Amino acid sequence: MAEVLWNKDVIREKLKLFQDAAVIDQEISGAIVKSGLEDKNEYNTEEMMKILEALISYGGYVAFVARNLKINLICKGLSD
Repeated sequence: MAEVLWNKDVIREKLKLFQDAAVIDQEISGAIVKSGLEDKNEYNTEEMMKILEALISYGGYVAFVARNLKINLICKGLSD
């Protein structure tokens, strides 16, 4: 089975309901750095979980969105 790859645009799309695009890009970039990952187009599930954990640490709406995305990733993994 091929590994599922995730694009950071998934996070961006969900966060744009709550925040300005420039702020979103800063938060995502900061979470990638905080996770010890390099900035790239696609991430495997483990890497995406690290990014989401970093976003959860920001609190507020960012954490709310990141928790929901994390649940979606977990459910996707269970259904595969």
